[in-house]
Amino acid sequence: MTQENLGATSDIITGILQLGLIQVYVLFNPGASHSFEACRIVNYLHVLPNRLSVGVIISTPFRENININNIYRWLTLYIGGVKLRVDLMPLELHYFDVILVID
Repeated sequence: MTQENLGATSDIITGILQLGLIQVYVLFNPGASHSFEACRIVNYLHVLPNRLSVGVIISTPFRENININNIYRWLTLYIGGVKLRVDLMPLELHYFDVILVID
């Protein structure tokens, strides 16, 4: 999803937030099945991934199926001064650093 696609969707929110010690560009997506982080930022989080007992297969908008076997648990995300704990799966993201599910 690109910035141009976002203009046509009213329930999508983006913004810059603090994840651990780094600032990230976040997409809040009510259509996502899981929350993800860009593979390029995992080294900056200074945490080790946990292995999923059962891998997850993600279907992308480009009709690709990607197998994910790791998850980064209990990461600290700050939203408006409120500290939240999130679990994120690594995914090759190009435009955003994090995609969060909205319930």
